[in-house]
Amino acid sequence: KSAEDLIRLSGFPHCILRLTNVYGPGTRPHYNSVIGTFCDQAVRGRPVTLHGDGRQGRDFIYIDDVVDALIHAGTASATSRAGIFNLSSGKVVSLKQIVTQIRQAGANLKVEVHPDVPSG
Repeated sequence: KSAEDLIRLSGFPHCILRLTNVYGPGTRPHYNSVIGTFCDQAVRGRPVTLHGDGRQGRDFIYIDDVVDALIHAGTASATSRAGIFNLSSGKVVSLKQIVTQIRQAGANLKVEVHPDVPSG
């Protein structure tokens, strides 16, 4: 946030892209991708852990959509690309829904639920 403030104060034209939860090829399980982590756990036959009721949601965006936005930001005119933009799908998906989708894809994903831990 402070970097954004400094750029704004500088008066230079700028384009800041804030990424939500990116998924797709190249994401690193257990580092920056809950979808990648859940898929990795399914492949390894290990359970995933859901805290609370699993209804906590995230907004996910596919890597190709991020790349398209980065290309657009880099090639658009300075006036049309100036500002701060949140890159997201605009759709909230719960962690439970991710588990369901992985199972529907054919994976035998095991889940450990810790209901006493607050969601959010």
